[in-house]
This record gives sequence, C-alpha cells and structure tokens, in this order.
Amino acid sequence: MARIDAIGKNHRGVRAGLMAGWLVAACASTPGDDDDGSVEHDPHDHGDGDPHDPEGHGSGDPPDGHGEGFEPYLCASQELILGVALSDHTGSGRAELEMCHTEASGAELGYHFVAPAEGLYRFRVESHDEAFDPTLGIIRGGPACDGERVACSDDRGRDTRLPEVGTYLTAAESVIAIVDGKVGATGPYTLVVEAMADERCPDEVIDAGPLPIVVYGDTSDELNTLNGTCSGSGPDRSYLWTAPYEGRFVFETVGSVALGHDDPLLHVRDGGCGGGELACRDDIEAGVDLESRVELELAADQTVVVVVDGWIDQSGPFALTIRPANRPGRVVD
Repeated sequence: MARIDAIGKNHRGVRAGLMAGWLVAACASTPGDDDDGSVEHDPHDHGDGDPHDPEGHGSGDPPDGHGEGFEPYLCASQELILGVALSDHTGSGRAELEMCHTEASGAELGYHFVAPAEGLYRFRVESHDEAFDPTLGIIRGGPACDGERVACSDDRGRDTRLPEVGTYLTAAESVIAIVDGKVGATGPYTLVVEAMADERCPDEVIDAGPLPIVVYGDTSDELNTLNGTCSGSGPDRSYLWTAPYEGRFVFETVGSVALGHDDPLLHVRDGGCGGGELACRDDIEAGVDLESRVELELAADQTVVVVVDGWIDQSGPFALTIRPANRPGRVVD
C-alpha cells in the first residue's frame, strides 16, 4: 500500500458585436448526466445529436438566406480581461444553453477570455440581486460554444448561491465563460477572472507501484483550484498518475466519509491538469452513498490527473484508491 500524506498548497468589457474571425454558430448540446450528477464521457463528445448547427440558427430548416428577421446567435460578444470586473444582466441574453445540468435554464451571456500565461485561473460571479441564482460554466474555444465543456459551478458554498470555477489554461488558450440562471432566472451580476499564481497543479505525482494503490490526504486547508463538469467547488487535491498497462481502472474515495470527509467528488483529466475531462462523478448512489467512484479504460503509459474534490464547499480527510476494475479494493484503515 502506498501512503502519501497531504501537504498544504503552498473595464468593464467592451460590447464587441460580431467580432472579426469569430464563427457564428449554434451552441453545443449538454452532455448527458446521471441522476446523481455524474458525467462520464469522451472529451470530444459534446452530447447526443449534432454537436453544432452549421447554419447557426438552431433547430428547424429555415428558408434560403435564413429568412427575414433572422438573428444569428453569438455565444460571446464581450471580452473578459484578467483582474477587471465586468458588470452585466442576463436579461439581455438568450436561453440557448443549459449549463451545469440544472433542471431548467435561463437566459445566458458569454464572455471570451484568452489566458495570458499558462496556469490556474479562477472565474467568480457576484450577484447584485439576492433573488438571482446564477450558474457559471467554462467552454473551450471561440464564441460558437461548440467546444468541450471544461467545468461548471452552481454554488461555491453552503451559505451562498454564487458560483466559482477553477480551471487550468495554457498560454493563449481561448475559453468562454457562460453566466446562466437556474429555473429561468435572470438578474444582474459582476464577473471577474483572477490568476491563482501561488497555486500549482498537480499537487503530487503518484509513483509507479503494484495495484491497488491507496493515497491518503486532506482537503481541509486547500483551495478550490479545479472544477469538473459535475461541479465540485470544494477545496481539492490533484494527483498525476500513469497507467502501468492497458486496461480498465477504478478510481474511488471509498472510506473517505468514515475518515471525516463531508461529501467527496472525483474528476479525472487526460494527460494533465488542462486536459480533456474523462469522467466526473459525485455520489456512487445519490443521497445514499456519498463516496465517489469512476471507471476508465486507459492505454498503457496513459497519464491522467485525478482530482479529489468536494460537493459545493465540502472538504476533509480522504482515501483515494486506484485499482484494476476486475479486483476489489483494499480495506481502508
């Protein structure tokens, strides 16, 4: 059994309209999700059906030339600048996307951001209206919103309904931040993006060794640095691991609740902290078994980053087990 003890981790936008070079297209479908809030998917699969509509008009077959009065949907028409707060109101948006797997979606607005350097970034929403319940999602690529969905957040704390998303970006990487409202809500808000210059990812590298491997840690004194598409706004720790051979592997937090974690959540990324999401899962059984478990087919020498996260802002000690899918895990002591 490998044991790794946890260590601490050491203006306003300009309305741009139809910006030059930006593709006008309809936005992608939301990937399917289980009732427990889990998402397991091909990082290049953006949901059932057509990933985007090349005509840029949504469903239906319009007449040639799109018809009189047709307005193409541009997912993002404002630039988001690092460290500069941008105030807006979703009432001026359109209900084209459904972010964060909420039961209903309000009108949303998108903001284009280009990372000035490689590293971790935090996108944060502050609301000006207590009645407005916003969500926040990040999509790769340009304002057509047909890129991979990277992360999502509903609430960043049990005492607040305001979302916060942490994500890892490469230098000059382009993403869209989507501010939406749950159950059709619209309202005013301020959005800001900050660099987490003092944070690192991954936190640790898991050395090669016989399976199963059990890694012990604690997120109580950590920050929210990475979100998955099934949320996970709690403090987190990230681990780099390389598959020793081709096969199916299980990543699970079984035993963590007994150790004292309130509600662990797992997400796994391909290749590194900024790689495509391979899986994201909250509860093994929603509301019954609060542990998390994902199973993935990996190639020999494939590297992944496993993030032990928490539902909303939940945190605590945990046990992360990595094992072959055809073998039970060890008893966590």
